[in-house]
Amino acid sequence: MKLKPLIFTALLIFLLSTKFSYSENVAYIDIDFIMNNSLAGKSITDKLEKNFKVKNEKLKKIEEELKSKEKKLVSQKNIIIENEYKIKAESLMKEIKDYKESRKKFLNDFNSQKIESTKLLLSKINPILADYSKDNSIDIIFQKKNIVIGKKSLDITEDIINILNTKVKKIEIN
Repeated sequence: MKLKPLIFTALLIFLLSTKFSYSENVAYIDIDFIMNNSLAGKSITDKLEKNFKVKNEKLKKIEEELKSKEKKLVSQKNIIIENEYKIKAESLMKEIKDYKESRKKFLNDFNSQKIESTKLLLSKINPILADYSKDNSIDIIFQKKNIVIGKKSLDITEDIINILNTKVKKIEIN
């Protein structure tokens, strides 16, 4: 009979100690918010938008020129010789194809530049996160987008933005 309370007590101690030994200090961070609101993230966004706008304006001008050439060619269809029309139409089609390839290359380059600049910013954030987690005894830091629900007190986004803003004010990209 004395064996049952002893086993129950041992089991209770084991279960309680297991629960406490697995409790970890966790936090979460909103990387997208940091990318959009930190000084470094804003500098990247501004530079990318400026580059995009300049190049996109050039491409729009080319597109407008191609449209006007097409209208002009269509209006001349009944006036010029059929062979000459075909030659001009093929030339225009080649220009349109080149434009489309140029636009596709521009968008691919822009996306690559965006990815690279994001990686660069993340490489600046990672050591800050490592130091922060070490200083605050945080075992795991999750991304906010992977959290269904969590206490607001576990959100360290503002702290990380403040540290990042003091350490990295601007990131240069090509």
